Amino acid sequence: MTEPRLPLFYRRITALEGGKHDSLRLNSDSTYKFAESSNSVPLAASEFAEAARDYPIVFSMSDPIVPVAIVGLKPDRNLFVGADGNWDKDVYIPAYIRRYPFVLVENSEAGKLVLCCDDSADHFKPATGAAPSASLFDDGKPTALANRIMTFCTEFQQHYQAAIALCRLLSEYELLVSRRADVALNNGEKLALEGFQMVDEDRLRSLRDEKFLELRHKGVLPLIYTHLASATNWRHLVNRLPTGERTLN
Repeated sequence: MTEPRLPLFYRRITALEGGKHDSLRLNSDSTYKFAESSNSVPLAASEFAEAARDYPIVFSMSDPIVPVAIVGLKPDRNLFVGADGNWDKDVYIPAYIRRYPFVLVENSEAGKLVLCCDDSADHFKPATGAAPSASLFDDGKPTALANRIMTFCTEFQQHYQAAIALCRLLSEYELLVSRRADVALNNGEKLALEGFQMVDEDRLRSLRDEKFLELRHKGVLPLIYTHLASATNWRHLVNRLPTGERTLN
């Protein structure tokens, strides 16, 4: 039997339980090193405005289709995570990244979402030096920290489901088309980033009036225009490459 595929970045997901995990402590000196080898990050629809300042926003080819922020031009490199594991300052950090190592998983028997974590994450390793750590449970009961994490994960889950609904609508209206980005470096190396979709502006303009109005009434148009405007950030990604002169085709 095939094992279910784990979400991006997660290696081992464990349901958090009071008593059993009373000794589990979240350290404060963890970094974003876990994301250094990914060139894309899932986005919630509510993040488009902030994410569009820094990243190209595109749509995956996966099922279900999800919005993603492009953070690198090579499959195994995130251009926003430095050698020290820190995310670049003054750049929006997607909620999916900030949520890690926690995640909500549906318990089909209980009919509810359960707070889980990747207990193999560095976030749970002993803190170095004087860096403080915090408990998630105290005498079997969730701490204030655990409650804040649960609230954040719940809100993210809601916004992420809204993003999936957005993608489903764009697909239903046949507005998404596959695209690729080609980058030629001055050293002769050529990069090709593919496997993503974007809204086709010609198809959007060609929609019948009633279809266009439906998108407006559903509040989708601002998200579409934000997505399209974010395409200017491909140039910003190129400028982050540690190579001299670059050309974006």
